[in-house]
Amino acid sequence: MNETDWEARYQTGDMPWEKGEPSPGLVDFLASHPELPRGAVAVPGCGTGHDARVWAKAGFETWGFDLAPSAVRLSGERTEAARPQSVIRPG
Repeated sequence: MNETDWEARYQTGDMPWEKGEPSPGLVDFLASHPELPRGAVAVPGCGTGHDARVWAKAGFETWGFDLAPSAVRLSGERTEAARPQSVIRPG
């Protein structure tokens, strides 16, 4: 798939991977490893940003990237509403 294909999926709402929450495995991992040194995290293919926001909430400087402009827009809107320390960029 290319950028146009991904964008079309977001624009039509055809996102079967969108579960409305961060990956349970990531949530469990972060909860069970509070000793992880904090630093910067990149989340490629961040979609609507659920995983990026959970990294940010755990205290990491977080950068999310996605090819689809609509995904970046949705992620930015949801991130702004949640107010964690993460930045979402196209890419």
